[in-house]
Amino acid sequence: MNLQDPDLFRERALIGGAWTGTATLQVNDPATGQVMGRVPECSADKTAEAIAAAEAAFRTWRRVPNADRAAALMRWHDLMIAQTPTGSLLTRTRRPRSGRRLPSIRRASSANHLM
Repeated sequence: MNLQDPDLFRERALIGGAWTGTATLQVNDPATGQVMGRVPECSADKTAEAIAAAEAAFRTWRRVPNADRAAALMRWHDLMIAQTPTGSLLTRTRRPRSGRRLPSIRRASSANHLM
């Protein structure tokens, strides 16, 4: 994956606030077959640990007001788009499940239609 800051693409799993994992699986862009990167190959035990950590984190996250959650997710979206060059998988014009083209979705989200 081509990012402006390649350190943002970690080939490890973040579980309970700690990066873990050494074995990885290759991920290909389904449209081109090009290698996008590698993701951690987690065992059943690591997967269970990740699920437990996510459930624990959700107990706090679910108490965050909806507007604050939406703002955090929009900030994450903006950071992803800012780091992803034009023409990459995240920024290509394609129709997601909603049937709308991504530039249309970006305009709607930047107009705060999600909040």
